[in-house]
Amino acid sequence: MDEEPERYRVEFASGTAASVEKRRSFRDHERNDIEPDLPGWPPGQAFAVRGFFGRLGRHVHTVVTGLLMLPLYIIASALGSPASPDKRGTLEERENEVDDFPVMWAGVGETARTLPWQLDPSRRSWRMVTEIELAESDGIVRITSYEDTARGSRFVAWGGGEKVPGSDAVLWSLPRT
Repeated sequence: MDEEPERYRVEFASGTAASVEKRRSFRDHERNDIEPDLPGWPPGQAFAVRGFFGRLGRHVHTVVTGLLMLPLYIIASALGSPASPDKRGTLEERENEVDDFPVMWAGVGETARTLPWQLDPSRRSWRMVTEIELAESDGIVRITSYEDTARGSRFVAWGGGEKVPGSDAVLWSLPRT
């Protein structure tokens, strides 16, 4: 009896947080944009690394928003809200977490450049689910996709979605070694 391979949902980071909005990128190791060079990828949203004034604007926006939200934060704290600044992480690499938001690093000829475009949530239908399959029996790593029947949207899904019959597809495979 063959064991079912391990499957996990997988996709590139969406880059929808306010601090990285429109900063999502695909880079080589010299920080050049490689998106146009990815084989078979449809065009995506344009982006740019924030310059001095872009970073300054982000700081001003953060301060103004914080000041406007301060009364609400004080009220929520007085009422015992579970929201806490201690739950937020701290920046480790500002250039990769705010000024730019690379979701893939791949040099020329590296395997990462062969990944399927369906891993990018901004290029595919929100109903499409991508999974990585780690098969021990044949030593292959596969990225598969299927369409989900869940109702909702990319950000809010409800109901127990199931696979649409016949929508299974193998998008990418590679020996595990």
